[in-house]
Amino acid sequence: MEMFLMILGVGVFIFGLVVACVRFQPSMRLESSDSALETERARVNAVAPTLVSSKHAAVKPAALPRQIPIELLLLQIENHVRLEQAAAESFLEFPTHALLYSKTTSPFVN
Repeated sequence: MEMFLMILGVGVFIFGLVVACVRFQPSMRLESSDSALETERARVNAVAPTLVSSKHAAVKPAALPRQIPIELLLLQIENHVRLEQAAAESFLEFPTHALLYSKTTSPFVN
C-alpha cells in the first residue's frame, strides 16, 4: 500500500510537471520570435547607415525632437492648476453632482 501511494504521489508530481511544461511552451515560442525580431531589427539597423552614407543626406524634420521652452510649459501647468483650483472652490461652495463630474476647460484633462 505504501509503495502504491509513493508511485501515485510521484505520478501526480510528474503529471503536474508535464502540464506546466505544456502551458509554458507557448510563451517560450513568443520569446524566441521576439528574439528573432530583435535580431532582424539589429541587422536592418546595421545595414541602414551604409545605405545613407552620403555627407549631404537630409535629416527629416519629423525625426528632430520638438524643443518647447520651459517657460511655456510652466505657464500651461500654472493655468491648469488655476482652473482645477477654481473648479474645486466652486464645488466646495455649492456641491452638486453635476459640478463634481463637470469637465474643465484645461487642455491637460483627457
